[in-house]
Amino acid sequence: MAITIRFVHCAGFQFDSRSWEGPACWIAMRNQDLWHTFEAVLTLCQKEKVDFLFVTGDLFDQENARKETVERVYRSFSGLKDTRVFITPGDQDPLVISSAYRFAEWPGNVHIFAGGVSHIEIPAKGTVIYGSGWTNYRQELIDLGMIQPVLHNAPIQVMLLHAEIASPKNTDRFIPLEPEAITASGLTYLALGHQQKFSGLHQIGDTFWADCGSPEARSFQDSGPHGVLFGETDGKLTQVDFVELGGRNYIEKFWPQAAEPKEIASGLLADTTKEERQRDLFRIVLSGPYPDPESTVQTLHQLLSEDFSYFEVYHTSQSGPALCADVNVISIRRQTSGFPDLTEVFGREIQKRLSSENRPEEQRRWELVQKIGLAAISQGREDYED
Repeated sequence: MAITIRFVHCAGFQFDSRSWEGPACWIAMRNQDLWHTFEAVLTLCQKEKVDFLFVTGDLFDQENARKETVERVYRSFSGLKDTRVFITPGDQDPLVISSAYRFAEWPGNVHIFAGGVSHIEIPAKGTVIYGSGWTNYRQELIDLGMIQPVLHNAPIQVMLLHAEIASPKNTDRFIPLEPEAITASGLTYLALGHQQKFSGLHQIGDTFWADCGSPEARSFQDSGPHGVLFGETDGKLTQVDFVELGGRNYIEKFWPQAAEPKEIASGLLADTTKEERQRDLFRIVLSGPYPDPESTVQTLHQLLSEDFSYFEVYHTSQSGPALCADVNVISIRRQTSGFPDLTEVFGREIQKRLSSENRPEEQRRWELVQKIGLAAISQGREDYED
């Protein structure tokens, strides 16, 4: 009788990262959401009697990782008595000298892959697990030719990588995997990490592959379901299902034509459920020609405050979903303290200067100041060479 293994595939927790889009008052809440999702992954492993937990990169945020966070993850993994954990460090948590992974003596059920392609054989499960972790801030070349399934008497061949399949949109610092190499590898399942959203399950030759995406959305560009993958395989038949675990969604609502605040508020209430308004994170963007945009934004904010728990309101001269850090924006964000946050104060000051400046070159200069300032406030990193 063929041996069947069960696995959970996840990536991108980035514990201790502050890169959550939105006002600073959301950060602590989103970090707590992340821990709840992590605990849900552990519960899924126990409930489904999972043999293996695959973590394909970015478990931590290397620059901000704290020892107590690593120890908490360590204790959580040590509690998975019947599940072995395999980890490939990624571009956000490479296995460098000061790596977060070196903050703890990991339990016996956890294996962390270093550089180069290596493997672990599990004869009792008829499985060989390959992996290659990042040991620098640039990816090393991954030679799939080093995978030789014929040398291992195991029907199930799995590989874990923090990498991308070759495409026109590959990320800088990543060396893409070529389809031909994947076909020749003879792998049963190729578990990838790096993308923010689930890639879908794909097949190249006899190999199934998927990028699980991140368990929680971190920005309005990551809207949609987030979670982990739960799979089963006996080496011949492979089934992988997406399990949604993300606690909150980032939702943008665009109002492209000028209207009275009460009309906008009524439309937003009709277009959302009470559960969504209490749980999710909203960005409301007004782009019509308002005679007094700041007054409209403030009035709308007051109208929505009792119904929406977490939201921000913008006015922009642009239209459609092209809003990003470079728009002229008047914004108000829902605050628990009752005081304006740094982003609101900064936005108002920039708007004053843009409104009072008639010279095109000076307007462009203040727009550039706005870009850099908003990126810095949100802990983003932007390069402006001009």
